[in-house]
Amino acid sequence: HTPSLFLNLPAFRANLARMAQAAAQLGVSLRPHAKCHKSSWVAHEQIKAGAVGVCVAKLSEAQAMAKAGIKDIIITNQIVTQAKCEMLLGLSESCDGHLAVCVDNVANLRMLDKTFEQAPHKLKVLIEVDVGQGRCGVRPGADCADLAVEVDDCEWVELVGLQCYSGWNQHVKDLAERKGKSQEVVQKVLECLQEMKSNKSLTITGAGTGSYIFEAQSGVYTEIQPGSYSVMDQEYRCTDPVDSEHYEHALFVGSTVVSDSSTHPGWLVVDAGDKAISAGAACVVIAGHADLSYRRGGDEPGVVEGPADPVSYTHLRAHETPEHLVCRLLLEKKKKYNS
Repeated sequence: HTPSLFLNLPAFRANLARMAQAAAQLGVSLRPHAKCHKSSWVAHEQIKAGAVGVCVAKLSEAQAMAKAGIKDIIITNQIVTQAKCEMLLGLSESCDGHLAVCVDNVANLRMLDKTFEQAPHKLKVLIEVDVGQGRCGVRPGADCADLAVEVDDCEWVELVGLQCYSGWNQHVKDLAERKGKSQEVVQKVLECLQEMKSNKSLTITGAGTGSYIFEAQSGVYTEIQPGSYSVMDQEYRCTDPVDSEHYEHALFVGSTVVSDSSTHPGWLVVDAGDKAISAGAACVVIAGHADLSYRRGGDEPGVVEGPADPVSYTHLRAHETPEHLVCRLLLEKKKKYNS
């Protein structure tokens, strides 16, 4: 049945092994971000390959991972409502105290401290630092140090590290430019550590598939959070690889040609439209067929354009990673019709 997801297991496992080996050689811990796949099975495979745990973006994702037996989890955002803080309390207990969450303000910190006053474990928190993303996070330097003091004054909350992720750097095309921007991020992290003047061992975590080598080599980061590497996406293929070569595409959307070029020589129609290949935002390339292109056809259909001669394709696989809305079509030619 199509459209359907397909995972290329050899490519997937090769990606996991390669990243785990890279992290080990670079001397940092690997904590993949699960927002890429949102699959507890994939997360378990990553841990088997050498990851220390996972990151998630939301409380509900953390709950799903914990229910599947994954205990070491960082929620890389803030949990700010009282109802969700109470849910966080129960989740922390099920994770045996290994759950951590990000904070960036005193009011949220106080709410968490109050919620956890009867907990069997202190809640682990990381201060999120705005290292250039322009979203959540305290300003580097004194503001980070001030919030660290506030955490130390809490009775039921424990500071374990800094969350320093630079998402905007990941898809900078030129490697030298990306490296320069990553070094700027590292300097912001150093400002925090210099102001904090702490003798406590802290986890400095962040980085992604496009920059992890730079953070790992900095001597400042102790942990990396790449996510897309597990199944990879085409948007990364449009940038210079941070390593010797890009990771392999491993996740695909299977599709069927429902109207081929024997009917209309200029295009094919497939059953992978907006619902299968992220509406309006997907970057689609057709591997091995530079003369062909993909365009939106609506909720259900997609259109492959450009064959010079009438051809029919019956097997299409589209690569997609949810957070980047990127896909890649692989077409296998069946036969060529007579003009």
